[in-house]
Amino acid sequence: MTFDFDTAPGFLMDRNAHLLRRLVKKTISKIGINLTTEEVAILIALVVEDGRRIGDLAALLLRDITTITRQVESLEKKGCAKRRLSSTDRRAVEVWITEKGREFYEQFEPELNELRERTFEGLSDYDMKILTRCLQTIRNNFLNLE
Repeated sequence: MTFDFDTAPGFLMDRNAHLLRRLVKKTISKIGINLTTEEVAILIALVVEDGRRIGDLAALLLRDITTITRQVESLEKKGCAKRRLSSTDRRAVEVWITEKGREFYEQFEPELNELRERTFEGLSDYDMKILTRCLQTIRNNFLNLE
């Protein structure tokens, strides 16, 4: 049996994820913001819901708590995020976006929207619904295998 890189779903997903990270990195660098793609993902998560717990960020972004903690520390040093003890659970640490973090988000958000539009160019709304449903199913299957 010959392996076909052009039709193997796992390989295609991996290559597309790699290309996406590379293009996001290029987009961030183009605007002159000193953030990693992982830090951008955290900022986006905080814009959607500020005050998330470190563990919740780790679960959302499929990273371990140590990695997220290190990335949040980097965001803190850059003035983009702030950690605080939870008001409801003193053992938990929440992460809040700062004004500078929000300003950075507002700078790169239009560029990422353009990247998103160009990425999905040629796909209909129906195609997007099917793509999203398939990717969610695959993710859930992966999570069930862990």
